[in-house]
Amino acid sequence: RALGRSVYVPYTQGRWEGELGTDLVSIPHGPNVTLRANIAAITQSHRFFINGSNWEGILGLAYAEIARPDETLEPFFDSLVRQTPVPNLFSLQLCGAGYSGNDSQGPATVGGSMIIGGVDPSLF
Repeated sequence: RALGRSVYVPYTQGRWEGELGTDLVSIPHGPNVTLRANIAAITQSHRFFINGSNWEGILGLAYAEIARPDETLEPFFDSLVRQTPVPNLFSLQLCGAGYSGNDSQGPATVGGSMIIGGVDPSLF
């Protein structure tokens, strides 16, 4: 749902801007929850990630003070914790085999893992 509001996010190097909206986000594996979250459609960027890298978006996982463009917006993870029983904790495995979440499929072949609401000691 479009909110008719522009958003601008500067970083130490680079920036992006776009149009703000909200949408229902479902996380079917792990916590199995649905929440309403702020979503920004990025319309312009400069030195945001690597130009030409075909990135598809950014997810607000940082502390609210640095993850939001102003004090009226709630970052994704803050919305997740407020609207669901998910604990205020997540962990990332940035490289390695990854986590399939299904032992019968074996480990994922590329990438890393994000564990929402906790940690998985088997990944380190």
